[in-house]
Amino acid sequence: SDPGAGASTYYLGKNFGVTRSVEAGDELFLNYGEGFLDSKPSFSYVPRQRDYEAAGKVLAKFEELLVKVKALEENNDSSSSKVKEEIQARLADIQNVASVFSERFQSILPKTYSELVRVVSGAKSFDSVDLSDAVAKELSLNRRGLDWLKKNGLCLDNIIPGRSQIKQAGKGAFAQRSISNGETIVPVPLLHITNRDVLRMYEGAPDSKQLLLNYCFGHSESSLLLCPMTNAILVNHCSHRKKECGKEGPNAEYRWSTEWDSTTVEWLNKSLKDLAEARDGRVVSLDIVATRDIKAGEEIFIDYGTTWEKAWDDHLSTWKAPVRDSGFEEHESVRLLNEREAPLELNPDLRLYSPMEDGDVFMGCWHWQDDEEEADYVGEDEDFDWMDLDDDEILSLYSRDGEHFRIHHYSDFGWFWPCSVVAKDNDSGSTYTVRIFQSKSHPHTTWFEQDTPRFLTNFPRSSIRFFTSLYKSDQHLPDAFRHHIEFRDDIFPEQWKNRRG
Repeated sequence: SDPGAGASTYYLGKNFGVTRSVEAGDELFLNYGEGFLDSKPSFSYVPRQRDYEAAGKVLAKFEELLVKVKALEENNDSSSSKVKEEIQARLADIQNVASVFSERFQSILPKTYSELVRVVSGAKSFDSVDLSDAVAKELSLNRRGLDWLKKNGLCLDNIIPGRSQIKQAGKGAFAQRSISNGETIVPVPLLHITNRDVLRMYEGAPDSKQLLLNYCFGHSESSLLLCPMTNAILVNHCSHRKKECGKEGPNAEYRWSTEWDSTTVEWLNKSLKDLAEARDGRVVSLDIVATRDIKAGEEIFIDYGTTWEKAWDDHLSTWKAPVRDSGFEEHESVRLLNEREAPLELNPDLRLYSPMEDGDVFMGCWHWQDDEEEADYVGEDEDFDWMDLDDDEILSLYSRDGEHFRIHHYSDFGWFWPCSVVAKDNDSGSTYTVRIFQSKSHPHTTWFEQDTPRFLTNFPRSSIRFFTSLYKSDQHLPDAFRHHIEFRDDIFPEQWKNRRG
């Protein structure tokens, strides 16, 4: 019943946690897997895990000499300098040998006595694993202090997500603090897609475009799309023409970045062919800049352009609710179902072969593989088919207490696994008996491999969520709104307009 259905994403990003102490100025990294590095020729110089492991083993050999230096220095023995010279000579020899076999390995080895001491001081022990971690932390990273951050850093947390005041816009960007006129609200590095036709989902269906299009900047006379890689995607449309956001109109605008991204100006003079051949990293960036003083809590808006505005108006005038037999006529938003904790559909059939789907939704239960409980299944030599048992026997043999599968925060350990809800455990509806089905995203469990079921009693209602069935979300509506954010003509390079007329 909403013409804006399917025009915005339900996905709100991920929560990331640190795996060790992080100091101000440390760069943050995720493990993409070495396959990612191997697929990028430009990353051939980046050391791999085996390089760090080898470095740790080499440095562990210096323990005896370093301990000797420390003892001599504590006794004010000048012969410590000779031991240091010996260490320096050994480091030089190792560098020479390493250069023949692996430049990556050579690049992470200490070159001087002082570098070696720095690595060892940063390690928990002389264990090779601890030393390899210390090499990565002390020698591989370009650490920068607070002074550098204050001078060169840009805030990514000026805006936070919230429900937009624009009815069909989904989430919006809200100022977390006061922002002055002319101040950069958020930097916008851009992913470039030189042929927007790759976003078509079906051959021969020009209107079936992926949702990503709605979040990308483009021009009606160009095949190029430039898609934000920061939370700038939260910023919604408002214009001085219609003032959808209030009488003052939008409070921000986008500009090509000329300060923090020094390469943008250079790329603005290059061709689309040049952009297509640039396969690694960004080529251009924007900044979202305040056009007036913005108060904390105020929503941020930019003008998406007259072309976008006309496309939206045309969509509103022609949109019709899904018709019978379209598969979407009874669609319900899983977001709304979860927000109101809608009643759960119970299915007492303990012998289901797959999780029950109710129309366009299915249920997921917060779960993880518990090693101790997994061990309960090992060695069970059953000479009967569990499906021949009565319900009480099945639950007696194959149910476990699920009270501890609670979500305290989405960053907690665990994932949503497919499930069906068998029964309500109490009148209040706070706990249920559920059946967990093997997740396709995780290693096979013992109970799955033994073809036995997994039931959990006392399972918290708060750990059960509704999810959209495959291809059944409102984002798959046949006439869901799709249109890029239109670049202002005065800042879009002429040589990028390859679809004139």
